[in-house]
This record gives sequence, C-alpha cells and structure tokens, in this order.
Amino acid sequence: MAPERSVAIVTGGASGIGRATAALLAGSVWRVGLIDRDGRAVAAASAELGAGAACEAAVVQMTRVLASEWAEHRIRVNAVAPGPVETPMTAATHVEAGRRMWLEATPMRRYATPREIATAIAFLLDPEQSGYVTGVCLPVDGGFTGSGLWRGQVMPAGGAPPGHASPSACRA
Repeated sequence: MAPERSVAIVTGGASGIGRATAALLAGSVWRVGLIDRDGRAVAAASAELGAGAACEAAVVQMTRVLASEWAEHRIRVNAVAPGPVETPMTAATHVEAGRRMWLEATPMRRYATPREIATAIAFLLDPEQSGYVTGVCLPVDGGFTGSGLWRGQVMPAGGAPPGHASPSACRA
C-alpha cells in the first residue's frame, strides 16, 4: 500500500466517482483532499461549445508533461478517463434516448459503477501495483475509447452522442 504520508487529490469528491474514490482511499493509509465544482454547468458548456474535447486533451497532455518533469523526484502523475458511470448526475441528465445511445456506443453495453472507477484510481495510486506507471491516462470506459465508433460512425466532436456531454475528462 501507499506510504503513510501519501496524499491523493480527488476531483469531484462530493458525489459519484469522486465520492466513491475518496471513500475507498480514506479507508486505507491515504490522506485525501477533495476538489469539486458544478458539473452540470461544465457539461452544458462542453456540449454546446466543444470545450470538453479541448479540456480532455489538455488534461492528457498535462498528465504527460508533469509525469516527465516530476519523475526525477519520484512523483508519478497519472489520470483516469471514465466512460459513462451510474451516478445521480447521469441518472438526471441521460434521458432514455441518450442512455440508449451510450449503451450502443459502449462495447460492454452498460454503465460503470463509481466503485469500478475508484478501484482503477486506487490501482494507479498504489506503488506496489503501478510503481512504474507514470504519464498515462487510463480509459475505464467499457471499451468506448477502443471502439472509436458510435452507431457505425465516428463519434461527433467532443466524443458524445448529439445533445449529451462527453465522457468525463481524465481526472488527475
């Protein structure tokens, strides 16, 4: 497990994936810091302005650069890119038609649970399991990224069916 003085910063810690991750880590030796924001406003802006794709690309590149710069200090930097996840927010925003589109676009044909995302994050944080892993953005998306397709076509810009926010950006 992680050394006693390790700190994990969890974005979106008030609900959903962030809450599950914080709970999982807090039960071990990690000190957990939480960061949250208004996800609905961000999702709406991303869907309308294409900002989501730019933010996702920025997080991926920032993860790579920081990993390269901080590796000599024995600091690993990784991120997770969750696909559709069963949370109160997706329950409220993914109406039946949108939900059907996500299920068609996800090869595993289901949404992840917050705990599934949290355990992927815990894996990346555990130096015994991933001590040589740095600079990666791990997709935990039921095959969504690998398929690259949505209903036989390339996904629209931003990586989401029309009218729906893109999958959550990588979370460092």
